Amino acid sequence: MAAYARSQLLRKKTRSKYEEKGNDFALALREMIREKDYSIFYSYQIDAVLHTQRHLLIDVDAETSCDTQNGRRSECDPVLIVAPTGSGKSGMIVLLPYVLQSRKVLILTPSVVISKQLAKAFGIFKHEESFFQVTGFCNKNKTAVNADSSQDDEDEDEEDLENILETGIILKDPSEITSRLPNLVIVNAQKFGGKSKLSLQYNKKEVVGDVEAFFRQFDTLIVDEAHHYPAKTWVTIVDEFQKPAKGMQKRIIFITATPYRSIAGGKHIPILKNQHHRIAYEITAKDVEGKTVRRLAFDERTNIENLANDIEELLNDNARREPRITKHQAIVLVPRQDEADRIATELNDAMNSSTFAVSIVSNTKKEDKEKRIKDFGDGRYQVAVNCMLLNEGYDNNSVSVCVILRNVGSRILFEQFIGRAMRMKKFGEGEQPDQSVATILSYKEFKQRKLWTERNKLAKKDPVDEEGLYDDDDE
Repeated sequence: MAAYARSQLLRKKTRSKYEEKGNDFALALREMIREKDYSIFYSYQIDAVLHTQRHLLIDVDAETSCDTQNGRRSECDPVLIVAPTGSGKSGMIVLLPYVLQSRKVLILTPSVVISKQLAKAFGIFKHEESFFQVTGFCNKNKTAVNADSSQDDEDEDEEDLENILETGIILKDPSEITSRLPNLVIVNAQKFGGKSKLSLQYNKKEVVGDVEAFFRQFDTLIVDEAHHYPAKTWVTIVDEFQKPAKGMQKRIIFITATPYRSIAGGKHIPILKNQHHRIAYEITAKDVEGKTVRRLAFDERTNIENLANDIEELLNDNARREPRITKHQAIVLVPRQDEADRIATELNDAMNSSTFAVSIVSNTKKEDKEKRIKDFGDGRYQVAVNCMLLNEGYDNNSVSVCVILRNVGSRILFEQFIGRAMRMKKFGEGEQPDQSVATILSYKEFKQRKLWTERNKLAKKDPVDEEGLYDDDDE
């Protein structure tokens, strides 16, 4: 039974949790499929990680085999999971190291925000925030297997999570690469590029040597938002990771909603060579919209002078559709940072309020920027006006309206941005799902209808250089 498999992997064991728990995890997931039990994980999340396992491991039967060293592929080519924004990519990333029975995992992200969100999903900050606790994985096991237990629920939850979760860190300080690292490391790609202290290109030879030794520790690399991969820093990191390491078979998994890159002439090519052979699993927008993410609607208007009233109207529409969300919110995308400040001020003036809108841009002092993001997430402001910072990986399911006030030419940027409004708010078991509509507001002068009507195609290269926009503040 799936419940029994879950009970086995919650028992305390030693060594790498990913290696030790891998067979039990794969068994539990396969049992969920057999029993059509999707009360914990979405069916496509389970399918994605198991298909990825089959791409990367040869002749591994998770139900009977304990020796996976003989089953791992010798090749190190990346495989790809294509998953729309809001489809639960974080959950897939959390599950992958277990199903792949990884020894040591490095997760590459494009931003500090995404790094922190993944760290939260892995339970690095607090165990009770982890994906397994939030989804009810441990509670489901307790109900099914230990329903008559008299132990205190909170203590039992913490013990279960302690047995299942690996320790991990977000790599921040350059000195950390030479220290004894845990089995899970999350890092912003820009740590190893440009003029950063850990750059593989511009630093002193001895520093580069330390960085190369750092990459040799890991057998699994998961690249989140992998459409950034064609950028020079990302290619350098993957190339470095692919170098042989004694006694280690390496695996690389790319995850993105948009696995293409722009080239000259408005053309677009896959991010990987022979990409159609490297796709382990693909989830389409039709698979998830209206089911696990919100339905989408595009609203193009003519008079931008009515911006404040238009935003308020759409937020009120969603408040009527879904009153269980305390405060529906909106994110506005503008082309330049100075415009973000100006438009936030104009919105506040129009609404006669100092807390209707806030600008969130990269040139703000780090402490102030983090406070503004937190205040918006906590609901102090109803609208966030930003230039690139909140476009990908920002999770706030109170956001149900996205406003585009620029000519976005990039299909990738368009998809990532509208995804901010697509995440459904989860309510109690048995309750009606979120009825909000992810509404995309723009104006004719910005010419966004073409991207909306041709969502299955890629548009021209975006005028803003997307590489380097997600640098950490200390680099």
